Amino acid sequence: MSKQFGQLFPVGGEYIPTKASAYLRPYFTERYSYWGPMSASFPLVIDAANFSDLEQADHKMFLNDVESGFTGSGYMEVGGRGSSISTYPVISYPIKSSITGDVYVHIRFISPGSSSCSLYLDGVLQSSLSFATEVSWTWGSLLLTIPDTEEHIVSLSFEIDGLLLDKIVIKDSITSPVGDGPDYSQSPYITAHARVFDLDSGSKPNNMLYIYDYKTSIEEITTENWYNFNIATLHSDYPITFNDDYYALVLSCSGVGANTLIWSTSDFTDPLSRASREI
Repeated sequence: MSKQFGQLFPVGGEYIPTKASAYLRPYFTERYSYWGPMSASFPLVIDAANFSDLEQADHKMFLNDVESGFTGSGYMEVGGRGSSISTYPVISYPIKSSITGDVYVHIRFISPGSSSCSLYLDGVLQSSLSFATEVSWTWGSLLLTIPDTEEHIVSLSFEIDGLLLDKIVIKDSITSPVGDGPDYSQSPYITAHARVFDLDSGSKPNNMLYIYDYKTSIEEITTENWYNFNIATLHSDYPITFNDDYYALVLSCSGVGANTLIWSTSDFTDPLSRASREI
């Protein structure tokens, strides 16, 4: 499980920030652009928050960690706001497999109501899963046909707000995992998340605002540098006034592996004074 660190930034109603800049230093020992290769004895076990791409829509998807029982660095939650909410986000994971033909994608999730999930390979619909209300973590399975041993993109889309996605297991068996499922596979890349919270009376992060952004080490966080995260509201119908001080949190979701992300933070009274923090 990864660590979270935050930095307090003062706003005080004087302006509305649109970005948060973080000086990040990635360290890689096992860096790849895909999960795998999968084999009969080596299923892919993926932290849902360790995705490569997230295509937002009218409904949004973001990292959260309020619901207990998640197994990795958090879970991905679907949430829609605004006057027009007819399309849903698509979350993607790059994979390779030494197995071709039919395999199964098992997802660990919670759903507040009856709905469905669609599974895509390289943007082409593979199968769908209908499910009922699930108030505790459960497993569902979808069929995936892999045409060859090249790299492919597996994507998921859920059509209900409040859906929580925790873990993905891809293997050649239709038998669903039980409980927490198997241990995570070696994570090939880093997914870093930016979230903004208001503060409680003890100046600790309290409520997560409707703000979320991410970057990965596949194409973005590749060298030691400053990186900008978008901290504008996810929907213009829900403006945020920033009347007080807020924490901007960045979370590394590298799962199990030796890849590391260091966040160097600056003190506002002395820009040259920095403290390195692992996240």
